[in-house]
Amino acid sequence: METAGLEIIELKPLGGLWSSFAARFFYFFLQSVRCKGMSTKEVRRSLFFYILYPLMVFYSILSIAICLFLSLGDLQEEPNSHLVVVRK
Repeated sequence: METAGLEIIELKPLGGLWSSFAARFFYFFLQSVRCKGMSTKEVRRSLFFYILYPLMVFYSILSIAICLFLSLGDLQEEPNSHLVVVRK
């Protein structure tokens, strides 16, 4: 950013390990119901996917709740993204 002549006003780490896990479990739902851009019909699912799906849904819902709670204490050293505010 400095090379581009931008002055960094604020650089704030966002998220971490637990919020990343919560996001992955959330994406599972989008992929499992084949939301546009998250899955394709060409990807074949095994019989075990359909048999285990109710257990996967239960586990994912429980995990999202736990991971979001634990994300309150995410480490600042391992953010999964940053908020950057710059001025030209």
